[in-house]
Amino acid sequence: MVNIRFNDFKVESVMNNSGIFSGENIHTGIKATHKVNQGYGAILGNHNPITKGKHMVVDDDQIEFYQKKKT
Repeated sequence: MVNIRFNDFKVESVMNNSGIFSGENIHTGIKATHKVNQGYGAILGNHNPITKGKHMVVDDDQIEFYQKKKT
């Protein structure tokens, strides 16, 4: 068995398919899939207006995610 101990532990955010577990845990049947394509990027600094932006996403990883709705 592996023991990992932290003196301090800070979580900035928990998003999408993340989880935080503590203590003795047995996780079965857990499945999470998530894919995000974004084409805007980051605009840093002050007084940077964005007008009439055109954005392109180049997604050549050949991985797509389709989810069937449960009926």
